[in-house]
Amino acid sequence: MNILIISDSYKGCVSSIQAGDALQKGVRAVLPEAETTILPVSDGGEGMLKAFEKAVGGRFLNIVAHDPFMRPIDTEFLMSEDGSTAYIEIARTAGLSLLNKDELNPMLTSTFGVGETVAAALAAGARNVVMGLGGSSTNDAGAGMAEALGYRFLDANGVAISGTGEMLAHIQTIDKSNVNKLLAETLFTAACDVKVPFCGPQGAACVFAAQKGADEKTIRILDDGMVHFARILSDFLGWSVSECLGAGAAGGLGGALMALFAARMESGIELLLRTESFQKALDRATLIITGEGRLDSQTSMGKAVWGILQEGRKRNIPVFVVAGRVENVEVAMRMGYAGVELSTPISQELILAMRPEVAMHNISQAAERLVRKWIKR
Repeated sequence: MNILIISDSYKGCVSSIQAGDALQKGVRAVLPEAETTILPVSDGGEGMLKAFEKAVGGRFLNIVAHDPFMRPIDTEFLMSEDGSTAYIEIARTAGLSLLNKDELNPMLTSTFGVGETVAAALAAGARNVVMGLGGSSTNDAGAGMAEALGYRFLDANGVAISGTGEMLAHIQTIDKSNVNKLLAETLFTAACDVKVPFCGPQGAACVFAAQKGADEKTIRILDDGMVHFARILSDFLGWSVSECLGAGAAGGLGGALMALFAARMESGIELLLRTESFQKALDRATLIITGEGRLDSQTSMGKAVWGILQEGRKRNIPVFVVAGRVENVEVAMRMGYAGVELSTPISQELILAMRPEVAMHNISQAAERLVRKWIKR
């Protein structure tokens, strides 16, 4: 028996690797002789670089870039062994995790550091860039990133303005005369599980800006800016990015990648699962256990545990899931999981359940219960 453990992170709590270790502990409490394999995963957000390092190898390159408020920070990206492909996790320079709660403000945060990371990757020789779009604190439509790569955004007076959420409504012209020339030689892939459009009621600001610190008034201002910037991009390109699925990812960064860098959008988890190491591990597995912090209606929109379920179903391998919270167990079972186990006791306060040591204990206990139920079938 080979039990493959491939869990997403439990966001704000434990990493994919920590979750995998906790699941393995629970499995071994019941089946100490079972062969277990742990692989970290990510759908394009937190932990993407570690997951791809495990899957394809490579080396980390350290750089200095800027955080969402333009403060210098040390960061890194992953370069493939042959130096042709760079893997970039935007959360490392534009992420919510970089800010204190009282700093959150998508009117002011910028993806400039993402652009700096891209520039460093191109200078290091990469001509393929895979960019994970999860966990951003920004709603600047990728203007900050583009600015760092040589694009200039001008107001009605021809004055250059910074690429932030509050400035989108003031952009009238896009100047590409000083754009990094290596961009034309580079293939961009955006790894993302978000299908939202650029703007409008289901767009970037209306769906995600609240969790980035925006109130209702700010959301309206941001969305108005996105609508305006979409028109400017349309005039610049000759086609509209506003309705493209995924254009609203990372506060519109997905749209900028498609519009300005001809990026193709890919499911982050599917990109990872297609790698040779994952395919081999999947082919050997007799049972798969996965997990995430919350199993809900968004799970089937491309989250890691959904992609893992599809791979298991292709091979007729049962897939079990351990989740911190489950919106509806019956719905989850209808998705096709062989078993669903809740890790967080209903009576346990969230603040306690979110402590890493408590969460890992809960995950281990849930995995143990799950395996015992499976054995009794």
